Amino acid sequence: MTRQLVLLGSGPAHLRLLALLAKQGLHGDWGGARITLISRNQRHIDTRLLPGFIAGRLTLEDCSVDLEPLVQKTGIQWIEAQATALDAKAQALLLADGQEIRYDWLSINLEPAQSRERVEQHMPGALNNGLFTRPSSVFCKLWPSVMELASTQALRVAVVCGGPGTNTTVEKQDIIEERAGIELAMAVHRALPHCATTLITGGAPLASASAASMRQTLAKTLKARRITVLEDAAIAIKPGEVILARGASLACDVPVLAVNAHPHAFLEASGLALDARGFMAVDAALHSISHANVFSATGT
Repeated sequence: MTRQLVLLGSGPAHLRLLALLAKQGLHGDWGGARITLISRNQRHIDTRLLPGFIAGRLTLEDCSVDLEPLVQKTGIQWIEAQATALDAKAQALLLADGQEIRYDWLSINLEPAQSRERVEQHMPGALNNGLFTRPSSVFCKLWPSVMELASTQALRVAVVCGGPGTNTTVEKQDIIEERAGIELAMAVHRALPHCATTLITGGAPLASASAASMRQTLAKTLKARRITVLEDAAIAIKPGEVILARGASLACDVPVLAVNAHPHAFLEASGLALDARGFMAVDAALHSISHANVFSATGT
């Protein structure tokens, strides 16, 4: 009987696998197994390169990979859809178009999510007034509009970090996201040197997990670039201003929401074991600790 491997998402790990399969030249002959890729995006955007795109050093094509040539070379099935539910016991995925996809093995490698609902609850006004950085494909479509507006007037841009999902324990993912926010602020300044750029840390000290010498160097670098750093948290976003937790408000035309990643909604009722933050709990080999046939390569 044919066994089914489902690749959910077109993240870096899955792209590396597709490239390896294409290099082997077997074109669909995977030893009796069937491989299906589920991805709603025709191009994968490498979020590590987004600061280069924002700064104007890279084009969108430089930052992305076209899936179709890879899929054609491998001969795997590609379903352009979004997963809305996962039943780990039944080994089935429900897609937005109503399809149910069964699997023997499931690998999840999706772009980290920003839950609009959670952000809006934590930061009222974000939904209508903020520019979310995820999904990156949407952000990249909207960013040129900011550039066009900035060509007509000096904007006040705030990169908002932290947000719902922030906790007192600094974890690896928190550090990655903090660094991404800092890089984003620097890229915004490079792209819009005539505009005011502010970095809102989310309440934590700047680069709190780094050594003191690194924090000092980073603070000096941001100051030299005239990037204002506010070690505060945004609690609301109104037209033209960001409301801060300590009672002040920041005049802002473009709040860029680089807030912490959230678990994908389909995980909550999936039956998979989850960690304290709601993400899939995995072992050192990235297997689900409750369902060994499910893997999570998200973030890799």
